Amino acid sequence: MSKDQRVRTRDFLMGLAKAFAKYGAPSHRIEYLLELVALALEQPASFVVIPGVIWVSFGDEDHESSTHLIKVGQSWHMYKLSLVNRLCKNVIAGDLEVRGAVDRLNVIAAEPDWGVGWSWAAYPVVSFTICMIGFGGTWVDGAISAVLGLGVGATLLRAFPHLIPFLDAFLASFISRVIMTAFRKYQPTYCYNHVSIVLSAIVNLLPGLSITISLIEVATKNIVSGTVRIFSALFHASMLGFGITSGRAVVTWAPDNIDDTTLTHCPPAISPLWNFLFFPPLCFSFLILFEARRPQFLHISLVSTIGYTVYSVLSTLPQFSTSAGQVVPNAISAFTIGVAANIYSRLTKDVAVPAIIVGIVMLVPGSMGVRATLGFFGKNSTDAVQVVFEMLMIGMSIGIGLFMASLAVFPIKGPRYKVGFLQNSQARFHPKLTIFLNSI
Repeated sequence: MSKDQRVRTRDFLMGLAKAFAKYGAPSHRIEYLLELVALALEQPASFVVIPGVIWVSFGDEDHESSTHLIKVGQSWHMYKLSLVNRLCKNVIAGDLEVRGAVDRLNVIAAEPDWGVGWSWAAYPVVSFTICMIGFGGTWVDGAISAVLGLGVGATLLRAFPHLIPFLDAFLASFISRVIMTAFRKYQPTYCYNHVSIVLSAIVNLLPGLSITISLIEVATKNIVSGTVRIFSALFHASMLGFGITSGRAVVTWAPDNIDDTTLTHCPPAISPLWNFLFFPPLCFSFLILFEARRPQFLHISLVSTIGYTVYSVLSTLPQFSTSAGQVVPNAISAFTIGVAANIYSRLTKDVAVPAIIVGIVMLVPGSMGVRATLGFFGKNSTDAVQVVFEMLMIGMSIGIGLFMASLAVFPIKGPRYKVGFLQNSQARFHPKLTIFLNSI
């Protein structure tokens, strides 16, 4: 390999690593695919991925090495993630050279996103539907959550990275508390659920998905990445709790009996059949926020619907109605999501990660992200300790469900299948590539 080819190959690998991290691939998946691509390109390299940073170390025939530090922020783009995964398969199979792969990577990066208008419109829809489905709120509760969610979306779409969780939680809690005070004054018997409305408004900020991914990374021996991510998620949740508590405390003119639920009369909950109407717009909104595209809509929506249906049915059983019992519906639902996504991956040779991530998101707002965060607003210190334990347990249950799904239906053909050397010249020097290429 000439010096120019070596430089071009290394630049491509670093660009590929940055693309995977930017588009939302888990750390263990990034390291796995980068190692395979480096082997296919005959470029000795090792990779270490933690949230926000990627270390890449290259070696050569002269026993000289170079280490590069890549700083990259994580976002979610399911369509580009699928395209980058397909690009990796083409490079590993030898169907695409480095020069063409670099051009293709630039084309993928230039793919347009959903416009700001679409993304902004998705936030109130998510807040409204979560309030109605997750909390059984009234139409007024849902409308207030939607308005607050619209404001939260406006701040998230702007470049204000610092203290966004605290400020959004503070403002949502403050405005909701003011509205609650007005209801107590003019409609004293109206049933107003302050915490449910606020949590529905900031549901897109809740760290349920981050905690689940961090536990999966720890389970896959990515200790550093998983530990960093989980502590970041717990700090993020604490900041949200502090913001909600502060916003509620600022409303000093609220009456003393504002939290007395014995004075209110709550109307009967709406029919559960409404959930079948609320779920499609909720799913479509998450597809927009996670930057999925029309070719992905059908299978992601189908996987999400299957997982949420299983979760809804199991949650109605009395033995799973407690906080501790929620781990079972989450584990079984995650298993169902993983099996459905892996079957799709095996049949179409497309990556299963987008369907799994969006399907899990449909679970964590109602199970871990919302209900567990309620514990931060308890009256004693043991509530916070208990809620951290519950968040970890539910996250682990989702992770175990996904691992069991991979055992039941492996997304790519692994060691359980006969591994033989392919005739492709790119695979002749390392058996790992033959395992991966069997799935292409």
